[in-house]
Amino acid sequence: MKFKNAIVFALAALLAASASGAEKLKFAFLSPDARNQANSAIFNGARDALSELSKKYAADMSLEFFSADRSAERQLSELSKAYLDGFAGALVVPADPAVLEGKVAELAKSGFFVASAGARLKGAAYFCGTDSKAAAELAKREIARLSGSSKPANYCYFPAFGGTSGAAGKCLSSPVPEEEARSLFESAESAAISSYSDYASERAVDIMRRDNYGEIFFDARLLSNMVPIKPDSDRVFAVCLGSLPQLDFYLSSGQLDSCIYDDWYGWGYFAMRALAEKVVEKRDPPEPEKLLKPLSATPKNVPSFRADWAKWLR
Repeated sequence: MKFKNAIVFALAALLAASASGAEKLKFAFLSPDARNQANSAIFNGARDALSELSKKYAADMSLEFFSADRSAERQLSELSKAYLDGFAGALVVPADPAVLEGKVAELAKSGFFVASAGARLKGAAYFCGTDSKAAAELAKREIARLSGSSKPANYCYFPAFGGTSGAAGKCLSSPVPEEEARSLFESAESAAISSYSDYASERAVDIMRRDNYGEIFFDARLLSNMVPIKPDSDRVFAVCLGSLPQLDFYLSSGQLDSCIYDDWYGWGYFAMRALAEKVVEKRDPPEPEKLLKPLSATPKNVPSFRADWAKWLR
């Protein structure tokens, strides 16, 4: 018995030594800011990818979050510091790709690789984002489905606040780029607004005079204050291209008929997986980018929408 115990203790010690000697790889997650929920979703997707790969490679992989506070120059500095501090690589949601491209190319020559999410970054080893054409087609199909044979007049609302260019704004705006959206709905009346509730209050008489119309929101932040959309029998549909956890309220109450949004968690998962595999296996990904299909929610599948955000923000 003493001999068997000695073997057990020896094996345990050997395993412990092996575990403590596992390769340690830390990666940097460079976010445009720490306030937007989409970046949290990307981060959690990336962290889950590393958790899986840690088991696959028997390595201790970790991810550290850095916020640029919406400053491209600060993000550039954080990228340089991640290299100097011994990080194995960086997953970047670019505040401004043009500011980072030179440094990304320079660091790649030194064996420090970068993957990007949401916006392409020249010189990056990998990119993951949304297939904007698929998002546009889905939006067209949803609006046609909701319109039926009524052929309503469409009113499009674009964000009037700053930060809508580049990934910093893209993460919480439409999965369909604004220029593409404008061409898609060129016959619609459009307005740049900061908040739909303020707009609806200011334009109450004009809205009351509308007959047979639909409303399309090109940024979920236009509804972030959760002020109810006033019922109107002449409103055929209301669709949001973009997402926030608060939209649960609008979908579950039927105030929004459809929501089309980016798979931010997927961005982080696939970009981080490709980057970590490149670092460990020292090979390029089979494909340099992955475009994900957009997600969608309606009042009928609110639990799925709710589950997405619960997973993304845990």
